[in-house]
Amino acid sequence: MPNNMDIPKKKNFIKRMFCRHEYRQYLEIGEYLILSGDYICTICTKCGNLKSRDFYEYNDEGTGYR
Repeated sequence: MPNNMDIPKKKNFIKRMFCRHEYRQYLEIGEYLILSGDYICTICTKCGNLKSRDFYEYNDEGTGYR
């Protein structure tokens, strides 16, 4: 997953509405650490439109996601 510094700034509503979106997944890094999993955001690289924000929970062995 790309670095959070690569996330584009949000453009205005009209530009986001007519954008041909190219989505990429980013790991959301918040103020506090969540021990049970990670938030993964799907954001357009052209206009900054947020498609989804999903929580991926770690499996019991700690080797990946469920």
